[in-house]
Amino acid sequence: AVPTPITDTKAYSITKMAAKSDGSYIAMLSDRDLFIYNSAAKTVIHYPFNSGLPGTLTDLAWAGTELLISGTAGLVSITPTP
Repeated sequence: AVPTPITDTKAYSITKMAAKSDGSYIAMLSDRDLFIYNSAAKTVIHYPFNSGLPGTLTDLAWAGTELLISGTAGLVSITPTP
């Protein structure tokens, strides 16, 4: 298979990734930005640090349909919609 670049993340240093168990979404962190890739639609949603994310981002994990994101200023959850 030929790799498919996720070009919306170009120029960002991705430090962590977490995929839903069914592969429908992949969440990616840079130090100050969150990207959520919808594998069915092949689209990326970009959340910059000033969009309500909790400071410098430190980790992420899927809990069912919710994506939990931790940062230096707390914890937030996002439920992506198709």
